[in-house]
Amino acid sequence: MAKHERGLRFQPTGGSRAPQIPVGKKQRLTIERLANDGRGIVFFEGRTWFVNGALAGEEVEARVLGAHGKVVEARTERVFQASELRRPAPCAHVGRCGGCSVQHLPHEEQLALKQRMLAEQLSRVAGVEPQEWAAPLSGPEFGYRRRARVAVRWDAKAKKLEVGFRAVASQDIVAIDDCPVLVQALQPIMQRLPTMLRRLSKPQALGHVELFSGSSIAVLLRHMAPLSEADLQILKEFCTFHDAQLWLHGEGQPEPVEPGQALGFRLEAWDLELAYRPGDFVQVNAGVNQAMVAHALQW
Repeated sequence: MAKHERGLRFQPTGGSRAPQIPVGKKQRLTIERLANDGRGIVFFEGRTWFVNGALAGEEVEARVLGAHGKVVEARTERVFQASELRRPAPCAHVGRCGGCSVQHLPHEEQLALKQRMLAEQLSRVAGVEPQEWAAPLSGPEFGYRRRARVAVRWDAKAKKLEVGFRAVASQDIVAIDDCPVLVQALQPIMQRLPTMLRRLSKPQALGHVELFSGSSIAVLLRHMAPLSEADLQILKEFCTFHDAQLWLHGEGQPEPVEPGQALGFRLEAWDLELAYRPGDFVQVNAGVNQAMVAHALQW
């Protein structure tokens, strides 16, 4: 019987492949425009660069975070020529945390960017050009986010539990001691959460944590192994201190530790309370959510 050769590799035709750009390489670039997610776009030497933290028209030094084919992910390291729209970012974690991408842009410009994004999608995907734009709905720039998912990962090499938000263009976790976009009710929980989780006996079995503020405050813990009684007591005491419901998500669906606990959020203008379970979709900005409902009813 003939022996079959496996894993054959063929020489591609049409010329040699362009060398890959190494992570960490710095490149001076002039930003052409903004992408839909707020990153700067530059077409440079046959590649499309997406540069976090840059604005249209700026000349920046960008550090490569990753490259795939003809797409390069990068972040702004220095700004040589700043846009007149640029402002100091209000959050100390900007540039590392992947949560807020355009804090260096004034709030009204952020709203304008979102409208341009929608207009582009309507035109390119649906072939629709609006005859008239409604005034944008907006709320406070900070202290509005009523739901957050906190990343948790055990670093076996460092023997350390990492707690925070995902980094820009990476699975790394950035420790966050203060998140200005969270509602005030979740701020103290976010600050004390890492210390509490590090007290648990099996940190390697922990998944993410979800925080929610509605008719009640809730803390959900995703775990991949049963919790000990001692660990459960630590979690209960933490939630009691913060006047929060404790929800656990092991096998099956998320469930409250205290059966029968109700969780939801109110639409005050219509005296309505809607049920909510951790993991459900909800507009994170309660004020804008109510404005959307009111506007839809008005129309």
